[in-house]
Amino acid sequence: MELRELKKNEIQAYTRLLKDSFPPDERREDAEQRRLFERSAFHTLVPEKPGVEYNDWLSAFVSYWEFEEFCYLEHFAVSPRLRGQGLGQTILAALIERLNQPLALEAEPPGTGKIAARRVAFYERSGFILNHWDYIQPAYSADKSPVPLVFMTCPSAIDIGTFRRYRDVIYREAYGVIC
Repeated sequence: MELRELKKNEIQAYTRLLKDSFPPDERREDAEQRRLFERSAFHTLVPEKPGVEYNDWLSAFVSYWEFEEFCYLEHFAVSPRLRGQGLGQTILAALIERLNQPLALEAEPPGTGKIAARRVAFYERSGFILNHWDYIQPAYSADKSPVPLVFMTCPSAIDIGTFRRYRDVIYREAYGVIC
C-alpha cells in the first residue's frame, strides 16, 4: 500500500476522524493540532489507494514525529466503517517499511479493558514490543489530564536508558514539556 502526506483540503476530515478515535485527554484542540502541520518533524500520512478515501471522510491516517534516533507515532486511526478488515496492519507495515528506523508509540494499558488489550495485541502482531517502563502521557493543555499509558517500540524492546531518551524527546518536541 502506498501512503501519502495529508493534503490541506483533507484536514477537516482528519480532525473528524481524530475526534472520533481519541478521547479529549489524548488529543489537542483543533487550532493547536492544525499548527503542527507547520512543524517539519510532524507528518500525517493517509492511504493512497483508490476506494480508501472519500470526499467527506478519510479511511485512516497515521500522524508521527520524525526525530534523529527514532519516529514517534502519536496518532493512528482507522475509520470505524473499515476496522477489522486488515487496513490498519497494512498501513503499519507500509509505514514501517517507509520509515526504516525504530518506532515508538503510546497505547492504553492492556489491563484497562477489552479494547485496550485488543489494541496492544494488534500492535504486537504488527511487530511492536510492549516495554514495561512506567509511562505517563503529559497533558496536552492546562484543562486536560495526563494519561497513564504503555510504551511500545518496533522492531525490538528497549532498555531503560533508551526509553528515557525517547521519552524526553517526545515530551519536549511533541508535548512541549521538559523532564
